[in-house]
Amino acid sequence: MKAPTGAPSLLDGDAVADSGRGTKGCGAKDRSKKGKAKKGRKRDRAPLDNTVIVKHIQLGSVSEDEDREGASYKRKHRSYHVETEFYRSFSSKTTPSCRVPSLLACATSDDGLEMGLVLEDLDSAGFSARRYRMGVADIRACLRWLASFHATFLGVQPGDLWETGTYWHLGTRYILYISLSPSLPLSLSLSPSLSPSRMDEYRAMPRGRLKNQAHKHQTLVHGDAKPANFCFADGTGPEGVAAVDFQYVGKGVGVRDVAYLLYREGDSETEAGYLSDYFQYLRGCIMERHGVKGATLAEEVVAEWTSLYPVAVDDFDRFYAGWGC
Repeated sequence: MKAPTGAPSLLDGDAVADSGRGTKGCGAKDRSKKGKAKKGRKRDRAPLDNTVIVKHIQLGSVSEDEDREGASYKRKHRSYHVETEFYRSFSSKTTPSCRVPSLLACATSDDGLEMGLVLEDLDSAGFSARRYRMGVADIRACLRWLASFHATFLGVQPGDLWETGTYWHLGTRYILYISLSPSLPLSLSLSPSLSPSRMDEYRAMPRGRLKNQAHKHQTLVHGDAKPANFCFADGTGPEGVAAVDFQYVGKGVGVRDVAYLLYREGDSETEAGYLSDYFQYLRGCIMERHGVKGATLAEEVVAEWTSLYPVAVDDFDRFYAGWGC
C-alpha cells in the first residue's frame, strides 16, 4: 500500500489495531473496530495511548446482483476515496465547534481497491453518546455543528471531493436516466434491470437552481447529516457534537444538510423555528471567521440559502418518493 501525502502509512507500525468484521453494499467490506494503538513516535494531534478506530475497506468482491461497471458500484467505490481525501486534506481545517475525528494514518493500495484509515476514537474524546431519536437540544446541537462546518468551508473548492455533495441530488438520477436510454449504445447500459420510473423522474424534473448549481455562495456539505452520524458529548469532556461518515461530502449549499437533518422533524412551525436557529448560528459563525466583511457576507448567504431551503426540501422529497421504484 502507498500512503497518501500528509499521513503515515498503515504499515509503518505506529498506529495499527485489529479490525472487526462488517459489510456494506456494492461489494465493499467496511471493517471498523475500536482497538488499542501501539506506541510509536509522537503525534501532534490525538495521543496514541488512547483507543483508535480502524476503518478497513476492501472493494475487491462484488455480489451476484451487482455489476462492477455499474453506476451504483462506481459511486460507492469513489465514496470511500472521497472520505479518505476529506480526512487527509480537509479535516485539519475544522474547528472544535465542528469536531471530526483526527486522522492518525491512512493508506490506499496501488489498484485503489483497498483502503485503510486509523482515526481518533471519539468515544474516548468524550463524545460517546448516540441519539437515534433526537430531542430539541440534540437537534440544535447538530444545527450548530452544521452552521460551523458550512461557515468554515464557505467558498472552499472541493478538490477531489464530490463536485456535488450528498447522495440524493438529481445528478445521481441522471446517471440512471442515461443508463436506461434506448438511444445509447448497449455498452453504456449499466443497469438494465432498473425501473423505467426512474428514467421518467429525470425527464419530468425541470431545470432549476439546485439542479444547475448556479449559486453564488457555496460551501462543503456533509452529505449524510443524519442522527446516526453525530456523536454527542457524554458530559466527561467537551460540549456539543462531533460528526463522522464523510463519504458524500462535497460542494453545495448548506441548506441541503439542514433539509436532510430536519426531514419530518415536527410540523412546519417547529421546522421554521429550527431553521431560524440554524441561520442565527450561521450568521455568528460567518462573522467570526470572516472578520470585517463577515456581517455583509453573512446576510448575503442567509438570504440566498433561505430562498433555497424549500427547493432543498423538495429535492429530497423527490429522491425519497423515487426510492425503491
